[in-house]
Amino acid sequence: RWKDRLDRDAVVAYEWSRNRLSMDVDGVNMSGDGEYGVYVEYKLRLQPEKRKKERCRYKSAWQGMVGTGYHEFFVREGDTVWQGIKEDVKGIQKKVTNVTDRFF
Repeated sequence: RWKDRLDRDAVVAYEWSRNRLSMDVDGVNMSGDGEYGVYVEYKLRLQPEKRKKERCRYKSAWQGMVGTGYHEFFVREGDTVWQGIKEDVKGIQKKVTNVTDRFF
C-alpha cells in the first residue's frame, strides 16, 4: 500500500547497513503548559532481511517522515504516492458514479 512507503516511526532517521539512528518528537502536550519531549533512538537489526513494508520504501539512508516523505513526493519517478492517492480517489469516484447512476 502507498501509506506503507512512509516511515511513520520517527520524524527523521538515518539507516546504514543494519543500524538505525532516529529522532522523534514525543509527549507534545496540547494543553499549552509548554512541556515537550524529544527522544533519540538507536537500533541494531539482527535479522539480515528487511520486512515487506521496509523493502517497498525508496532505497535511501534517510528515512523517517521527513526522509520518506521527500523521496516519495519529490524524488521517486513513476509509481509515486501522488499516483497512488489519485488512483484511490478515482476508484471512489467510480463507485459513487455507479451508485448515483442506479438512482437517477
